[in-house]
Amino acid sequence: RIALSPLNKGLARQKISDIAADQGKSVEEVVIDILLASGGRVVTSMEVLSEKNVTAAIHHPLSMVASNGAGYSLDHRATGELVHPRNFGSFPKFLGTYVRDLKLLKWEEAIHKVTGKPAKKFNIPKRGVLRKGNFADVAVIHPKKIQSAANIENPYQYPEGVNWVLVNGEIVVQNGVLSGARPGKVIRKSHLFF
Repeated sequence: RIALSPLNKGLARQKISDIAADQGKSVEEVVIDILLASGGRVVTSMEVLSEKNVTAAIHHPLSMVASNGAGYSLDHRATGELVHPRNFGSFPKFLGTYVRDLKLLKWEEAIHKVTGKPAKKFNIPKRGVLRKGNFADVAVIHPKKIQSAANIENPYQYPEGVNWVLVNGEIVVQNGVLSGARPGKVIRKSHLFF
């Protein structure tokens, strides 16, 4: 599915296979046509992860869970751009599907793979563990309700079951609603001691 083509906005949200069928061309020919028409500036969104590989990675003792998603406002929908669902639901998907439903990990181990383990691995001081003197980055979730609502067709959906979120001790989500506060700070490379 084409997520974004700045030079040809009419391509957004279309499936490459559908375009190929409509034009009587192969998928490969259509990909080349799209790249040429968009000057190579096109973003796609594909579901290509193997559940077997995801499960193996989650179980691996050295694995950590992260996301390369970015922060988007629901207002971004108006651009017509399709973003990946991970931007709205990576961690709720991990916790709801793989931890609660499939029981691949215990809750404590899952939370550690998202918080304390990455903080330790990347030498991020005073983060990742609830401890006096640390920054208060806290998410309060409902384990029976946590899940991602985002999908490829409609990625602009907030997750369910995220009740409260504090960033640097300030409330950013209260009773499931964004507060408008933005107390986050960029953690720069110089702070990571690489």
